[in-house]
Amino acid sequence: EEAGLQLLEIQCDKVVQLYETLMTRHTTMIVGPTGGGKTVALNTLCRAQQMSGLPSKQFIINPKAQPIDGLYGFLDPATRDWTDGLLSNIFRDMNKPVPEGREERRYIVYDGDVDA
Repeated sequence: EEAGLQLLEIQCDKVVQLYETLMTRHTTMIVGPTGGGKTVALNTLCRAQQMSGLPSKQFIINPKAQPIDGLYGFLDPATRDWTDGLLSNIFRDMNKPVPEGREERRYIVYDGDVDA
């Protein structure tokens, strides 16, 4: 309600299910139609964690917004130099240590179509 959203029990259930899944799995996909509440569920979970003293950080990527080399990185065949992609930089940022006694949830969000 604080975010200007209508409180729906089914959406609350989805947020709880998302939390439980994230606590038991390394990766999770939220799939559904455009406007189906996927982003709302994740943002609500992050806000709830924040309110309970657990900061959450999201790295949001549209995987189709750049070429595959820009996403993953590439090795230049002529010079043998590696150029980091977006994900390499995100992984490096995510793996920075958190100050002693502090905890933080970090999520990489691929916000885009799922291709076969």
